[in-house]
Amino acid sequence: MSDDDDFMMEEEEEEDYDFDYEDEDGDEPDVGLENKYYNAKGHKEDEPETALEEFQGVVEAETEKGDWGFKALKQMVKLSFKMGNYDKTLQYYEQLLPYTKAAVTRNYSEKSINNILDFISSSSDMVFMEKFYQTTLNALKDANNDRLLVKTNLKLAKLWLDRKEYGRLSKILRQLHASCQADDGTDDQRKGTHLLEIFALEIQMYTATKNSKKLKALYQQCLSVKSAIPHPRIMGVIRECGGKMHMSEKEWDQAQTDFFESFRNYDEAGSFQRIQVLKYLVLANMLMESQINPFDSQETKPYKNDPQIVAMTNLVSAYQRRDIREFEKILRDNRATIMDDPFIRAYIDDVLKNIRTQVLIRLIKPYTRIEIPFISRQLNIPAQDVEDLLVGLILDKKIAGHIDQVNQRLELQQQTTGTLRYNAMDKWSSNLATMYTANINKIKAMVAAAKAKAQATALALHAAKRQQQQQPQQQGPGTGAPGVATTAEQIRQRAEAARAKLQSLSASRAAATTSATAASGSLSAATADPRARGGLGVDLSSMISRDEAGNLIINAVTSGKAAKTPSFATAKINQKPEPKKELKMLDIPEDFTDPEKNPYFDPHLSAGPRERRARPLKFAPKGKFKSIANQMRAEQRIQQLRKEIEQGGQANVQEEDLQVKDGFTKRDVLKDDVEWWDAGFLPNKTYDDFEQGHARIETEDSLITHYIQHPVAIDPPNEAAHAAGGKPRPLMLTTKERKKLRRQRRKELLKEKQDKIRLGLLPPDAPKVKLANMMRVLGQEAVLNPTEIEMKVREQVAARLQGHLDMNAERKLTPEERKMKEMKKKDDDLAKGIHVSLYKINDLSHPQKKFKVDRNAIQLGLTGVVLIYPTFSMVVVEGGQKAINQYKKLMLRRIDWTDNTRLDGTEVSEATTDNKCLLVWEGQLRDRQFRDFKFITSRTDAKLKETLARFKIQHYWEQALSFKEDEMLGAQVTL
Repeated sequence: MSDDDDFMMEEEEEEDYDFDYEDEDGDEPDVGLENKYYNAKGHKEDEPETALEEFQGVVEAETEKGDWGFKALKQMVKLSFKMGNYDKTLQYYEQLLPYTKAAVTRNYSEKSINNILDFISSSSDMVFMEKFYQTTLNALKDANNDRLLVKTNLKLAKLWLDRKEYGRLSKILRQLHASCQADDGTDDQRKGTHLLEIFALEIQMYTATKNSKKLKALYQQCLSVKSAIPHPRIMGVIRECGGKMHMSEKEWDQAQTDFFESFRNYDEAGSFQRIQVLKYLVLANMLMESQINPFDSQETKPYKNDPQIVAMTNLVSAYQRRDIREFEKILRDNRATIMDDPFIRAYIDDVLKNIRTQVLIRLIKPYTRIEIPFISRQLNIPAQDVEDLLVGLILDKKIAGHIDQVNQRLELQQQTTGTLRYNAMDKWSSNLATMYTANINKIKAMVAAAKAKAQATALALHAAKRQQQQQPQQQGPGTGAPGVATTAEQIRQRAEAARAKLQSLSASRAAATTSATAASGSLSAATADPRARGGLGVDLSSMISRDEAGNLIINAVTSGKAAKTPSFATAKINQKPEPKKELKMLDIPEDFTDPEKNPYFDPHLSAGPRERRARPLKFAPKGKFKSIANQMRAEQRIQQLRKEIEQGGQANVQEEDLQVKDGFTKRDVLKDDVEWWDAGFLPNKTYDDFEQGHARIETEDSLITHYIQHPVAIDPPNEAAHAAGGKPRPLMLTTKERKKLRRQRRKELLKEKQDKIRLGLLPPDAPKVKLANMMRVLGQEAVLNPTEIEMKVREQVAARLQGHLDMNAERKLTPEERKMKEMKKKDDDLAKGIHVSLYKINDLSHPQKKFKVDRNAIQLGLTGVVLIYPTFSMVVVEGGQKAINQYKKLMLRRIDWTDNTRLDGTEVSEATTDNKCLLVWEGQLRDRQFRDFKFITSRTDAKLKETLARFKIQHYWEQALSFKEDEMLGAQVTL
């Protein structure tokens, strides 16, 4: 029923969203053309030749160019292309293109042309493809459809890019740039989306041709485009190019940022290129020596265990742990996954150099002298490569030292404690000097402000005084000016307050200056005058005075010169330290420097400060103590031989026996002739005290036994699972992460299915028709024969429902499988440990309650025993924890022990309102005590003791016998 566009939506569904325009006369649509079209469409799969003839009949029957002729020609183009008749395809396509001018709507024509171009892009005949695209471009130029013209050129450019026809691609890109330019020749920012698509194609072309200069210019142009809403895949291509460009310039931080943005865009677009870009992101992260795992972010975490990424995950983990051997092992084992990419292969040497450098710095840190062959073995690289790494570190001033190439040794220089202390003190003194200067400047500013305020107050007071003196002369005798007097009094109070404040500020400044001068050891004579002075050393009393009548007199302000600051450091902390006296050797005798006469003189050593040498942890080599013991025994033997020679007891002793072999160190002879480990067992420190008859070590009180302890070997974690071919335990994900992974997986599967449908590998899915959407999906066909269509729709709905039920039934477990599953659950519960619970029941004579106790224990897989005694009954059950918990709910909650009625309503015995079940004890055992669950009735004490002894549960009975209701815990419920 669909128009079969192979990879797009069905035409009927698209047409529902188009606008239908009717003529004013209200003509009805040509039903005959529509029927011919659908009849021809019905023969398309089985009889393509007949379908072509009928489609041609639809075109010829149309008096004016319209929708049905356009649809028929479109089907003829696709059908002839499937049949391999390219000449006919081109002929039908040329007949179709004039319809795009006025016969169909603009949007529908653009969509149809795009679909046809995508459909024929799978052809391998380049001559046909070139003619087809050229025909399209010529027709679009005549139709003045610029938007479709640009899209067609972009499709053709992508085609040439996939075919690596860079010459033709460059020509099309120039045409596209010309179509996206403004009148002044610059890029039209209003066409930003098309510009980014063009830039993305150019970036891919220059990346393939390795034109770095063009790539850099293009990348900056792409970032300058602001008014665009591009497809995420386009931005992914651009950001990937930027990352590679920054990598070539060794700008690792910016490359890591671009690769991360590219990965996000590819992930949003659902492109498989995201996996490759994620590898580049990990590579840039390692090159920038970051300690942040790139898989810790929310965007990359779902891909951490991806089969194509897990190698990079392990690689970055080994890199951050500085495990060089594991890092190289991962590279060797995953060469196909990591090293096959030429871009990664170009930078893997830099990553290896980084990790080797970091491991090397950590390796040599605790030493002052280290052998280069030792470093070579630790890094698993040749000694020459080690020297190259050391030279680079020394030149970069990451380590201080020199290389002794003769002795193959690295000599490290370490700063002495005195140098470090001097540097710290120097920095401390600089900070204190800065603080001192800042405080002095602040105090000076405060004093200057107070001085200015005092001067202003004094001037105002003088003006008020003069005005007060002039007022009586103007008013005459007998008149007063109380307002002026009040004002003068206020001004006088303000002046006194300003003077006090100025005096306090001057005192604080003097105190600060005095303390600083005292710290430097160069105290100067400070004035003891408590009166306030200005910043220039001016006494405030010289400015304001009184005459004999008590009137204020303002004197002229005379400022003296400011005191010169000393040209040397006054603070001791700023003074230069005195140079240390160096010891000079006077006349040295010639014999002192002669190595033959002075064996202690070494011309290679020079006098220097005594430094504390590092004492690293050193392990004794194999056989060291054994050789020392042999040397000691040899020395003892020599001493013994010499004694015998002196006594004349052995005259044929060879001289070689008295010499110690080369390579042994001379040591003192042992004072005692016993080994140190035997000395504790010999009172007189000689082996004569030892009796062979007492050499038995099998006694119980012996300190030495013949037993040797062999620890039990334990497999490392997950070793058994790996040996059995199991996989490592996957990472636990949150519900949100699992849902996101499911969405992404389903989206990829759907896209893959759609791609296969586009390529013709799978047939398109049939429309999901139901009664609710029958008229919308089937349209005219449902109107012509509604009864038949309704029956077909009901059959399809029933078939889909039956398929759903069949799938559920297929997944449903069989009774045997369900039984095995329940048994497995019980076994798993039991494997966690055997739990036991003990119950005390006053009366268990009711048959219905006996049945519940027995049947539930068997169904839950419990074992145990029920002892029925005239006084009370005891129930012991053992099994898994889950089963025990369910049985406990049965005994303490579900059974009403006070109910003695049968199912038929008759009572078994008298009603016992005090009947109850108590949980006496619950715990855990190592092994089962019972093989099944049974009831045992004991009427006598002898039978009871026999039963208890047989099952070894006497302690259970004693505990139940002595148990009282008030001893129950809060969790035990009594019913």
